[in-house]
Amino acid sequence: MEGNKVIKDHMPDQILLPQETSNLTNDSLSEIEEAIIFLKRGSFAEGYKAILKILTIYKKQETSVGRGIIQEMLPYFLSDSQLKHRLSMLNKVNCIKVGVRKQGTEITELGIEVLSRFEDSMTSTDRKAVISFK
Repeated sequence: MEGNKVIKDHMPDQILLPQETSNLTNDSLSEIEEAIIFLKRGSFAEGYKAILKILTIYKKQETSVGRGIIQEMLPYFLSDSQLKHRLSMLNKVNCIKVGVRKQGTEITELGIEVLSRFEDSMTSTDRKAVISFK
């Protein structure tokens, strides 16, 4: 740049782009991969996936949802403390936003992308299992 004046053209894209659209740039691919690896580490991968699917339904309705509704919609029983732990882990990797005092929980753009890749990788793992079984 010339002189002492900074104009819009001098600014990098990550500063100029809104946060929502820059979430899924190449820089965040590692964040997505890290979240998937973290969530697959334990034995709760299917639980995380189920919770993210429920939150996706409510995201489409543009609303957040409380733990009670998530518990009811899960295909299996989780105690309140088990659900809190899973939500805490999803929050830790920025897949969800947990509200304070009855504000509910909602999935983030990162969470939507993680769910999509999570399902793709689980599907390919299932395919490999079927192929190796034959």
